[in-house]
Amino acid sequence: MDSERAIHWSATAIGLTTLYFAGWALFRPQSLGQAMRVSTTHAHLLGYRDLVSATWLLSRPDAGAFAFRAAADAMDVATLARTRPGVAVGAALFGAWSVAAALASRPTRVA
Repeated sequence: MDSERAIHWSATAIGLTTLYFAGWALFRPQSLGQAMRVSTTHAHLLGYRDLVSATWLLSRPDAGAFAFRAAADAMDVATLARTRPGVAVGAALFGAWSVAAALASRPTRVA
């Protein structure tokens, strides 16, 4: 698989997963809040953040979109580390995938 195809596949997979969580947070914030052990307001705000992230990844998958997703995952890891360590590990893995995709999608310089 060439790098452009891998970047596109990564953006689609991460973007659709993020869109799922955005929908959960926006339409069922109390349920997500209970699952994450955060307030309903916090969960709702995560939905807006994830909606922006998913839209960016699915519409223009560039290094900035992946970096934004990685930063969001880092925030989730910080939030979940004490209360849901298993879920925090999953967020960290998605963040690592986003970092790798961000590095791969940077424009190359020709010397």
